[in-house]
Amino acid sequence: MAHPNEDRQALENTIQAIRSAYEAQAAVIRAIANPQDAYELATRLRTELDPLLTEAGQLRAQMVRRVWESEPMSLSALGRRIGVSKARADQLIRAAQAKGKATR
Repeated sequence: MAHPNEDRQALENTIQAIRSAYEAQAAVIRAIANPQDAYELATRLRTELDPLLTEAGQLRAQMVRRVWESEPMSLSALGRRIGVSKARADQLIRAAQAKGKATR
């Protein structure tokens, strides 16, 4: 298991690589002379990236569930712990449950 600081640094490196790849591709798309071609490639880029955002949200909900299950706490306490409202904490827990991952 990696050290938490190494995990954070690896994540920062990955995020920077993703951002750099996006910015490079966006520059290529902006430089395309034919606006229809540029639009189609921009649409393709968006279509490919959208599921990644959805998956990242699902991962976040699953990690909220792990926090919640790691020790006894109310939804209010969970919300305070992760920096969201009680209602948002409940939404995240429900999202994890909808994926069939919650045991509580």
